[in-house]
Amino acid sequence: MKIKLIASLIIFALASGLSMNVTAGQTDDMQDDLAMRANLLEKFNKKHERALVNAAQDEAFKKYFKAASNDEKAKLKAEIEQLSLSVQAKFKVDEMCLIDKKGQEISRIVFKEIAPDADLSPEEGSAPFFSPAFAKKARKVYVSEPYMSADSLRWVVAYVTPIVLEDGSKPGIYHFEVPLYSIQKAVNRGIDVGKDSYLLLVDKNGYIMSDSREKYKLELKGSIEDEVLLKNYFPASKDDDFGGMTSNIRKGIEGAGDFTQDGKKYAVAYKPAGYFEWSIVRVQAAK
Repeated sequence: MKIKLIASLIIFALASGLSMNVTAGQTDDMQDDLAMRANLLEKFNKKHERALVNAAQDEAFKKYFKAASNDEKAKLKAEIEQLSLSVQAKFKVDEMCLIDKKGQEISRIVFKEIAPDADLSPEEGSAPFFSPAFAKKARKVYVSEPYMSADSLRWVVAYVTPIVLEDGSKPGIYHFEVPLYSIQKAVNRGIDVGKDSYLLLVDKNGYIMSDSREKYKLELKGSIEDEVLLKNYFPASKDDDFGGMTSNIRKGIEGAGDFTQDGKKYAVAYKPAGYFEWSIVRVQAAK
């Protein structure tokens, strides 16, 4: 029986792409850890979606778009801004904004500062989240890819939901910007940090959006007028990283294996993050 068991373990290790220096038990533990962290990201996402949708159900929004006079609109705008301030404080988001269907900002709050009417942009229709948000149904949320915010001047993710009136029309959208560091913090919760044990978030193009060993500079480096590219802020994984498993990681395939770096063997496990087209990668020194 022992011989059969050993033979079975050898076959499993070979089929999994694992060397005999990396045990199936270690990669099982790593996959369990990845599942837990994917769940953390899912909870983070659902919490922010729910917060935005719940806030957008306040009657002040519908009343604003149905108001006949400027005085009434001004009063309702003030109510909406107080609501936004409370949401912003509770969820630590960078910006809260209400935009109409023409792309005109109605209200914008950045870091607890209410923008004066004269500073409100009439050109939000060009924002990458604008059209996808209006395509959503009531109580549904569009979550954008990370981008550099022109308001907070750091990398953020937008959560956006439409304001829907009783007749089904959508006169506006309501959104907040979540700083990318909050997502990094959520996925790295309780991680044992070190060069021999770390966690990465890798996007579909191979950019490393989070590394538990490092604190990325997520604030704007130059001018907001410059073209802001991921490659200038986030390192890119190479094809031969992780023993050639980078391609599978980029494709969102779940798997495990090992690789050697600087003469030392490491176990690696990876799986889809369930957040954008990202993968979570767990690396540990082989036991």
